[in-house]
Amino acid sequence: MTPIECSHEDDVLTAVNTGRWPDRVDDDLTAHVASCELCRELVAIAPLFADAAATPQRALPDASVVWLRSQMHAREEATRLAERPISVSQAVAFASGKELK
Repeated sequence: MTPIECSHEDDVLTAVNTGRWPDRVDDDLTAHVASCELCRELVAIAPLFADAAATPQRALPDASVVWLRSQMHAREEATRLAERPISVSQAVAFASGKELK
């Protein structure tokens, strides 16, 4: 079973994030990573997170704008639902050739 924590995890993560891994770390840490499954996975995965963090992220819109848009969408949908019976009755009236008053 893979351990959940390792006492060297912070050291390994610091070495990877600062660009010291694998060339500029001491031999003890290199030996530990070779023997610890958790630290090997950390060395494999940490650069992927660093690449993702370096990618510029889109800013989230203001919450009030999101709320306003959702309210507008809900009102438009409610209007469409309310107009449906009127449209159906008009179509039936035109099809039957009678005028509605």
